[in-house]
Amino acid sequence: MNSLISEYSIEGKKNKKPDGHYYIDKHGAEMISIAAIKQNLEMKEGEAQKLVKERFPDLWEHYDVNNDGFMEVERAPMFIRGMVGENEAAAGL
Repeated sequence: MNSLISEYSIEGKKNKKPDGHYYIDKHGAEMISIAAIKQNLEMKEGEAQKLVKERFPDLWEHYDVNNDGFMEVERAPMFIRGMVGENEAAAGL
């Protein structure tokens, strides 16, 4: 969770002040997906990008049900498991 928050998320604001709630936008989710696939499935950059291109649209639509363009950072680990798709590889996530 630490890297999800520190590297990929955006902090929400209320009355123009940070509110302590973190979100992952679509671009951040794509970057997380590529990193997770490269690490857990031991793919090279191009292979990981190809897999993300195949899997990402449907999975993003599933997690961004209100079409807000973001999801809560707490939902990102489940999203990543869906992207990796391999039970053995996702077991450590």
